[in-house]
Amino acid sequence: MTTPGITLLDAERFAELVTLGTRAPSLHNTQPWLFHRDGDAVEVFADPSRVLPATDPSGWGQRIAIGAAAYNLRLGYAQLGWRAETEPFPEAGEKHLVVRVHPVAEHRITPAERTVADAIPRRHTNRRPYLEAPVPAATLAALVHAADEEACRLTVLDARGVGEVSELIRDADAELERRRGYREELRRWCRDAGGPPDGVRWDRLTGRPHADERLRRRDFGAPTTSSDRRYESDPCLAVLTSSGDGRFDELRAGQALQHVLLRATSAGLTSSLYSQPIEVGAVRQRLSAVCGGGTPQMVVRVGYGLAHGPTPRRPIDEVIR
Repeated sequence: MTTPGITLLDAERFAELVTLGTRAPSLHNTQPWLFHRDGDAVEVFADPSRVLPATDPSGWGQRIAIGAAAYNLRLGYAQLGWRAETEPFPEAGEKHLVVRVHPVAEHRITPAERTVADAIPRRHTNRRPYLEAPVPAATLAALVHAADEEACRLTVLDARGVGEVSELIRDADAELERRRGYREELRRWCRDAGGPPDGVRWDRLTGRPHADERLRRRDFGAPTTSSDRRYESDPCLAVLTSSGDGRFDELRAGQALQHVLLRATSAGLTSSLYSQPIEVGAVRQRLSAVCGGGTPQMVVRVGYGLAHGPTPRRPIDEVIR
């Protein structure tokens, strides 16, 4: 299906949009997407070669990642002077086609859109320790508002909630470690500093998790480091939820997640994601109770930390279908 009547997307602009789309986060940095130009629309397909059958057997994480990429594409269209909309699962016969992003009307980019769009190249997952510095209430309120604008809810946890969720992360992580094929899958997506431009790079980690860490990091088997920096004692955590638990809700949540992360980046924050409680069904139900209902889609940690720069992305020609 070709978008009629606009003709704004030449090959150069399409490549610019794809570059923005690839800056979205994904589980294990698998970058599980393929982009296709359809007239003036950009279609995003799930790449079947980049699934995580042990970690993400339902494909939830892949749809979250593609939703995040779609949000970046919306911002890219705004930079070109157009308001764009997402059309989830637009063709029943194309099982790998997840979303079509297409321009619908001329649009002057707003200051708020420009601010988050400018943050796209700077946003990256930071799994390292953060500073012992509180995040201002006004900044957290802006993150809550960003999720609300995408029809999702972000619940910032109080001290009690942080304690409960830290236990859920630990329980889920232990359950995942017992899951068949999980360890092998983690190893498959680990990368040396000079390795392929995907996966989790060991040099971006601080060694393997320690028993006294409050938030249980995923154990990628990274080599031990000499860093003596400790993780913050009072982490700032929030839970992103959607009203439903279907695949359309997951795409919406992916867009909300990226909006939140970009808003955080634009405010000088760094962030990391804890998805273990989402990947274990029983723990996900308990997480829902902690944050007041809804379907949990991601646990987000934000704070002030030392940035290490964006992670590499696959070349454009490898992600165009």
